[in-house]
Amino acid sequence: MNLHQLPLFQGIEHRDMQNIVAHTRFDFSKAEAGQTIVSEGQAMHHLLFLLNGTIYATRLSDSRRYSFTETLTAPQLIHPEHLFGLYPAYPRTIVAATDLNLVAVGKDDVLRLAKENLVFQLNLNNTLATLAQKALRQSWRTAPLTLRQRITRFIESHCTHPAGEKTIRITMQELAAELHANRIYVSRVLNDMQSEGLLHVSRGIIAIPALEKLLTPTT
Repeated sequence: MNLHQLPLFQGIEHRDMQNIVAHTRFDFSKAEAGQTIVSEGQAMHHLLFLLNGTIYATRLSDSRRYSFTETLTAPQLIHPEHLFGLYPAYPRTIVAATDLNLVAVGKDDVLRLAKENLVFQLNLNNTLATLAQKALRQSWRTAPLTLRQRITRFIESHCTHPAGEKTIRITMQELAAELHANRIYVSRVLNDMQSEGLLHVSRGIIAIPALEKLLTPTT
């Protein structure tokens, strides 16, 4: 893949890109399907780019009682918002879903590039600002009224990308507790959603083939 296709490097002129390549350390690596790339809580010293392939990104709840897994495809910039700040660590475990290629850029090089190249700086600032604005917006959204809306909001709020395949490992009892709802009613709503082809429920697992379909209002 051409570096121009990656987030943060888009829009940089060819001459400037040649200078970046000449003076920046790019650590290229490969991973086989099933290989763990980084683990949740692992210290983050690099910006990690997914060049091609697909990954599973999994995060455990603070209670360690349930987890969310998202399937993400390249190109991806993996959690740039966690490179700095109070908790510079990966918030999710990243596992290769397919054979793939990655490139990592160290924190020192990121700071230098942001100082020396205005386009890179703007791309980085825009990326971080967008993530911060999306996070802030969540708390100001209209509260869901029905149990179905609450289930949908619970799922959406735990995902970083509002589309694609998601897998939730959670018991019905735990989901009901998170929603402050009766387990029987939660089960009924999930079964209705399953009959509509929006998700699939099995023992301790809720599989969502396409989150965007779940988020589309029904008429």
